[in-house]
Amino acid sequence: EVPYRPSRPIDGASDALLSSDKKSDEDEDAELDASVLGLRETYHRLWAVCQLPAVRWLFLILLTYRLPTALSDNVKFLKAVEFGLSKQTTALLSPTLILPLGIAVPIIASKIWHNQPLRQFMVAYKLRVTVVALFDVLMLLAVRSMGNQN
Repeated sequence: EVPYRPSRPIDGASDALLSSDKKSDEDEDAELDASVLGLRETYHRLWAVCQLPAVRWLFLILLTYRLPTALSDNVKFLKAVEFGLSKQTTALLSPTLILPLGIAVPIIASKIWHNQPLRQFMVAYKLRVTVVALFDVLMLLAVRSMGNQN
């Protein structure tokens, strides 16, 4: 094994930091053994993490971010079936169209927004809310025009 040779001399602070990293790695290994902690202590630690302000905000966002589009998401397929699209066709849309897009879009988006997942989420969220509203208006106009033809 080749010993580590820094390109510049290590001062006292850096040396202390490197040695503390070794100690913290050992502490983490000992601390992460859930079988030693027990079930009660594991859940106690999990609850303590859930009480952190950032985690609470994340819970709130994850629970509410679909509210503006929930009705539209569920009604579009029902309206499509009502206007003649077969249930089999709508069932085929999910694995053939929606699933590949659900995989490809995050991969492509991660190439655009390097290391900024929250910015990616916010841009996509604004776009989604806007596009869903536009699709709702288009669907309403299509329903009205079909109703006038009958």
